[in-house]
Amino acid sequence: MKKIKLLLFVDRLGHGGIQTLLLNILDKIDKEKFEISFLNFDFGVKYELEDKVVKAGAKLYKVPHPQKHPFKCMKETKQFFKTHHFDIVHCHSSSKAAVILKYAKKYKVPVRIAHSHADSFQSKNFLLKLVGNMLMIPLNRNATHYCACSQSAGKWMFGHWYSKKIPITIIKNAIDLNKYKYNEKTDLELRALYKIDKSTKVFGHVGRFMRVKNQTFLINAFYEYLKINNNAKLILIGIGTLKEEAENLVKELHIEDKVIFTGYQSDTAKFYSLFDVFVLPSLVEGLPFVGVEAQASGLKCLFSDHVSKEIALIEENCKFIPLVTDEWVKTFDKVEIIKNRELTYLKLKEEGFDLSDEIKKLEEYYQNNLKEVSL
Repeated sequence: MKKIKLLLFVDRLGHGGIQTLLLNILDKIDKEKFEISFLNFDFGVKYELEDKVVKAGAKLYKVPHPQKHPFKCMKETKQFFKTHHFDIVHCHSSSKAAVILKYAKKYKVPVRIAHSHADSFQSKNFLLKLVGNMLMIPLNRNATHYCACSQSAGKWMFGHWYSKKIPITIIKNAIDLNKYKYNEKTDLELRALYKIDKSTKVFGHVGRFMRVKNQTFLINAFYEYLKINNNAKLILIGIGTLKEEAENLVKELHIEDKVIFTGYQSDTAKFYSLFDVFVLPSLVEGLPFVGVEAQASGLKCLFSDHVSKEIALIEENCKFIPLVTDEWVKTFDKVEIIKNRELTYLKLKEEGFDLSDEIKKLEEYYQNNLKEVSL
């Protein structure tokens, strides 16, 4: 049987929620049916996950970054699609994908999917947002199919710019649920490793150190909370350009013994067993993977009110809080730890967040779309 040639586009292969989804697709998709390639923009650096993608059997291509080299980007993207044939192009970088879909259409890629992963732009730069909004028009017009991680993400990216009514397919940010089940042994081992007493309340955060993730706000709120309850720890997992800024803030506040920076972790799943409460004070989020992971581990989850409410898969375990320090401090103080954490993953499986089930649905989605355009 002839394999379906699938091209996955994301701007870069650094660590992030979108990249996690793409690696999950690469790992679980039926390789007897699909031949996978990746396309990224060239930022002039090699990102952490590039080798992993190639070792997993995918081809990796790059074209120049459109902000740095707009004309060269268009020229080389045009040449790329002129010389490489694909059955499906699945784009995951909002309006940045406009140039990709333009030339995919020109060179007759039959299925061109635009996929929304957020419900607003991460950048606060007015000019970049203006350009991003303008690019939404060709992005919508050159796509044949439309996906989103949530209804709000779909409405944001596809609901305002295109004149015709667009059917949007929700692709859930599914995970390997068994991997995130609470494990008491792992909890005790990590507490021993980081010298954390069992009576200490542990607040945990997983995310790249960047402005949108808002870690400095979290650190300041935690500092205020320590004035009420000194028997607490904050664990921050991740790397990023603003990690040093966050570390300096912790030093300025003299709470080095209360905040733990773990750096990059290849296996973040085990840390959810250590956490008592998961915290995500983001400025913008669609339906974040880490929120699904935390709920699968049976954690109370505290989200900023800028996070899509659709992340509350287990409503009683989730709380959305305005980005006001006093509100977070009060919630830190009142939040109760869930006693029976082992069974929550069953509810998520019923809701369609099991990775194996969702990958099968995605395979069918690809195959059905290809059949439709071939008729």
